[in-house]
Amino acid sequence: MPNTVSPDCPKGKQRRILFLRNSRGITDITGAETYLINVISGLRRAGHEVMLLTADMSTKGETPWVRALTDRQIPHEIVDVPSKFSLADMRAAMRLVKEFKPDVLHAMDHRSDAVAVWTAARTGLPAVASFFGWTNWAKTTLRGRLYPIFDRLVMRRLKRVIVDSAYVGEQIRSANANVQVAVIQNGVDLERFDPTRVSGGYKNQWFGAEDVFCVGMIGRLHPNKGHADMAEAAAQLVEKHPELRFVVLGDPPTGYEEFADDLRARLRALGLTEHFVITNVPSSEIPRAIASFDVTALPSYMESLSYVMLESMAMHKPVASARVGGHGELISHGENGLLFEPGDISAMVDLIDQLVSDPDAASRMGRAGFETMRDRYSTDAMIARTCAVYDEVIS
Repeated sequence: MPNTVSPDCPKGKQRRILFLRNSRGITDITGAETYLINVISGLRRAGHEVMLLTADMSTKGETPWVRALTDRQIPHEIVDVPSKFSLADMRAAMRLVKEFKPDVLHAMDHRSDAVAVWTAARTGLPAVASFFGWTNWAKTTLRGRLYPIFDRLVMRRLKRVIVDSAYVGEQIRSANANVQVAVIQNGVDLERFDPTRVSGGYKNQWFGAEDVFCVGMIGRLHPNKGHADMAEAAAQLVEKHPELRFVVLGDPPTGYEEFADDLRARLRALGLTEHFVITNVPSSEIPRAIASFDVTALPSYMESLSYVMLESMAMHKPVASARVGGHGELISHGENGLLFEPGDISAMVDLIDQLVSDPDAASRMGRAGFETMRDRYSTDAMIARTCAVYDEVIS
């Protein structure tokens, strides 16, 4: 089994951590970006010094991801990496090692893992990585077959691989027992996602009325997220509950614009143009957006441990989620959330119908979800566990 780091680790000395992220394909704030911002912010609050080196393409211009780094006051440097064959990020990492003098390197993705290993081999610094599973490409695609092979080769040379669920840890260990895995559950900023401080108000903007029941999804427009299943479920649900409305917050990644167009066409064919909205909000508005949900739906086919689920539970929102990744480790079905098998549209319809039809049960489930977040998934707990990993690999 992967090593689960205790949250009661002793406080270590103040560290300098150099984070590495390849954001060449990133425009919006995904779960990995949310994790990165949360862990860097938490480390800085704990007194550690942090620098983020993010590889990007200057041709993209300023993206929501880059704006979020500035808005959240994340110390960072952007290096232009115009092609996947460029070595600019490797050179920048070596320069920052000399200038910033980090104690440890912390990588965040396929490319930055390789940069961290390459830099560690030349400097003697320990390198760790956070890994969220192979969730972007189906196993039948070329990338879906090659990326796991590449990752496993690189992971052998990392001092630790941090994962957010035992499920993802077992994925790694089953393929390569030599990888040192540490399970550290993602943490939620319980002050930022506090329903006593955050009000909604988006229903009128989305639907032109506040007195509707809103089922919300947040995530990039990608086939793995299950938006098509959500559309089919919505068509069945509005027949019984005409007051139901659905909102998806997210944009398509580069290369998936056609999928987004097909999804909108399907909504028109199902007659859902008045009931189902696809839009987006800035990252800073996510707490208000979730506050405007009555139920959060997560019909994904691939996840590690969804930040949207954690944030929704922190906001006392009942969650209906596919049983993927580590979701079954977090949710006790019928107690702090509801689970269905991925792709089972009928089950998703039945569970959302239960939450719509029984507001008291939905409210109890929302409170139980918050208690789970408060007790096990705070940012402070995540930072304590992460610091324990740093202390172990440095010593």
